[in-house]
Amino acid sequence: MTMCSETVQSKTKKIIAHYLKISEQEILENSTLADLGADSFDRMDIIFQIEKAFHIVIQTDRPDLLYNSRFMRLCNEVENRV
Repeated sequence: MTMCSETVQSKTKKIIAHYLKISEQEILENSTLADLGADSFDRMDIIFQIEKAFHIVIQTDRPDLLYNSRFMRLCNEVENRV
């Protein structure tokens, strides 16, 4: 697993914060989307927004990414596909 760049982290945080209407400072490395208040629809839509922003595809049939993934793991998944 590669380390997530500051650019990917920043852009991913902006997407999540904007969607959930929270501050970027609330998003910690070990936060899950559920921890941040996202329900199942929110999580799927956030993944879609990230895919759109980075022009990538993340397998949404992986429940670990949608439900239990920590912020940094999600960033690493994005980084690996950019």
